[in-house]
Amino acid sequence: MAIKGQATTDFISEHIPSHLQPTGTEEPPTPSPHPPSAWQLYVDGASNKKTSEAGILLVFPEGQVYEYALKFAFKASNNAAEYEALIAGLHVARELDIQHLQIFIDSLLVVNQVNGDFEAKEPQMSSYQALARALIQRFTSFIITQIPRAKNDKADTLAKLAAAFPSSAYGATKVEILEKPSTSKMVSEIFMVDHTAS
Repeated sequence: MAIKGQATTDFISEHIPSHLQPTGTEEPPTPSPHPPSAWQLYVDGASNKKTSEAGILLVFPEGQVYEYALKFAFKASNNAAEYEALIAGLHVARELDIQHLQIFIDSLLVVNQVNGDFEAKEPQMSSYQALARALIQRFTSFIITQIPRAKNDKADTLAKLAAAFPSSAYGATKVEILEKPSTSKMVSEIFMVDHTAS
């Protein structure tokens, strides 16, 4: 797992233009001011002994809402689940061709790592950090903010929904199973949406 995680980090570094590469020696990604057209992305990941899941809520400035719930077919730590939620949310935002994004997550650790204030030491977390930082910089503007868990209750509810209704639709919510960690995918899979959108 450590070797695979480091390989993913190295591959991302080699195949992303230098101005998009997230490293500890460069300046961290700088959040940009938001125009009125910015979407809001709320994400939450959760893990226990039995299941790991994620909730994703995208809110358009005019009120339109997209809801997604993911159940993992693999074991994940709480921090990994939070990263999976964020990465999945960023992919959905790219699929919708969103350019300006405000991101809200209740994990202070993930926020600090993505902003470059902290560097992940464990190989898998380092791979998640590199991937999330690379993806987030592909938006025209973004801000990532830590919010109290109580203010992230909708995303939390979606995460719990994934555990109850895997691989189906529940009302307006799309429910899917994530078969493998994002960091284990080929880089071509990870960035396929960005290649088609650009």
